[in-house]
Amino acid sequence: MKNSVFVGIAFAAVLNTADVFSADMPKGTDENLSCGSVLPINKKLVTLATADGSELAGARGARNNPYIISSFHGNGEDDSWVLGGTVVFVKNNGWKAFLVSEEETVEGIRVSGDDRRVTIFTMHTAGGPGASYTVVTTPNSFETLACGTLEFPKELNHPAYNDEYLLFTDFNSDESGKGRLIGQASIGEKDYWYSYNTEDFGLHWSNPIRSDSKPTSPSGVLREPTKVNLKVLLDDLKSSVR
Repeated sequence: MKNSVFVGIAFAAVLNTADVFSADMPKGTDENLSCGSVLPINKKLVTLATADGSELAGARGARNNPYIISSFHGNGEDDSWVLGGTVVFVKNNGWKAFLVSEEETVEGIRVSGDDRRVTIFTMHTAGGPGASYTVVTTPNSFETLACGTLEFPKELNHPAYNDEYLLFTDFNSDESGKGRLIGQASIGEKDYWYSYNTEDFGLHWSNPIRSDSKPTSPSGVLREPTKVNLKVLLDDLKSSVR
């Protein structure tokens, strides 16, 4: 089951609840950025986030804010805090960018039918798997957002670290925020399934329930994002920093 490729991208995530457009701008390269921090859009950030090898998703949005979700690897330069991770670019009276997670890549995305409700799950992948998911959710195409965390089962990597992690399998929620996440983990030679429940779109979670077989798929109003051609959005974003 362990089939992820872990790469050396550099960041360290701190979770909080934030409004993307009211978060403080980073004051310098040494500042410890947290989930929801607004990032200054510059050519280096845009180039890294849209380069070949980056994982992109998004929505053009007829009546929504167009947005691009990017998981990317940095260039390893020591003189820049733009080294890699997951960033969302959203166009709302001009382009804005905010951090989802540093040193973490996307494990799963779920969106509503109109692309306005979005929930993103990321995991630390530098040198080895992390011990939790960073969770970002927005009801309105990133006009506002909130951040949370889902801790992996305590029996993983116990008593010693063994590259054990929760493989994202599925997530869904209803319009009130009541939902369920399913993940799979290998402990020793055996695979287990874990179910977590949430009442607030993934900001807080119940303790996991373990089973030997795959649980039924969670029901709700979300789906995997539709693959769309983001070229027009990407060109517009790139032109904004020329």
